[in-house]
Amino acid sequence: MDVNFWCSVTLPGIEAFAFSPSAAMDDDKLPPVWQKVQIFSGLAASILVPLSIGMVRQSINANSYSPAPLPEAAQQEPQQDPGVDLVATFEGSRSAKDGKIYPYDDGLVNQLIGYGHLIQPHEQQSGTITIDGEGVPFTHGISAAQAKALLEQDLQPIRQEVDNLVAVELTNNQRAALASFMYNVGPQTFAESTLLKKLNAGEYDAVPAELMKFIRAGDEELPGLVTRRQAEIELWHKPDAPAQEKRSALCERKSCSSR
Repeated sequence: MDVNFWCSVTLPGIEAFAFSPSAAMDDDKLPPVWQKVQIFSGLAASILVPLSIGMVRQSINANSYSPAPLPEAAQQEPQQDPGVDLVATFEGSRSAKDGKIYPYDDGLVNQLIGYGHLIQPHEQQSGTITIDGEGVPFTHGISAAQAKALLEQDLQPIRQEVDNLVAVELTNNQRAALASFMYNVGPQTFAESTLLKKLNAGEYDAVPAELMKFIRAGDEELPGLVTRRQAEIELWHKPDAPAQEKRSALCERKSCSSR
């Protein structure tokens, strides 16, 4: 055994001493006292060395650990349906000087509020509209935020109806464009349209031309409808944002083949 260090020990029944041999010495030639020291040193090493290694590893792991990054989609906040802003732009809202939005007549027999919300008979009777699960009095006006929430709420069944009627795969933007169109012309007109028939036959390219057929009130072409149809066509052609999957809610419920 090569011993190249000074060692000072105190053991029960053994007098304190220092030992530093300058040359190699066989174990059986060591003094009896040093043989005992060697035994005790071996026992200590067998306990302390693994313990020290474990503590070092634990320290390294604690310092170097970092949780795995979340998938990109999970890091990003959900994106708002682009159709909401499109519909809000063309439906508009009539806010008064006090910043509130009040009911108004559509020029026929209907009363509206916010972004084209048709006030239902039961809402007229109660004087409240349910927005996000709460009854909101509307006769004295609603806020801009409440009007936007009401529009989002009104668009939900429209989107659902698009999913029910369309039998082919849609991008999110295509779905939003059709929801805006249906919100404007009504579910029955959309359901009976040539646009829907051609789309369900896989004629995606026919949709823009079919949209442009709905720009008149009677025989009169309305510039506002022309602009709205053009905006819907632009959204129809626009690729989804990177974080979005080119799947509609329809494809979330059933398998869709890529086109």
